[in-house]
Amino acid sequence: MANILWGIMLMLGKGYGLKAFGVQVVARGATKNEFMALLGSFHSLLAWCLVILVAGHVFMALVHQFVKKDGLLKRML
Repeated sequence: MANILWGIMLMLGKGYGLKAFGVQVVARGATKNEFMALLGSFHSLLAWCLVILVAGHVFMALVHQFVKKDGLLKRML
């Protein structure tokens, strides 16, 4: 949820406007704010951190299943 807010801040800070479900919520160029754009620039960093965390969890679950053979996935289910 927080990553969505960072993305919205990036869009509004750069002046792109905001369109949700086909409805123009904020007009293009209505809010151009460098501070919001700066905070919104963390959106990409946070997204990549999330991708790395998910990939790491999947990798370690597969290591437990096929290398350690300790039945972790069976216990999780």
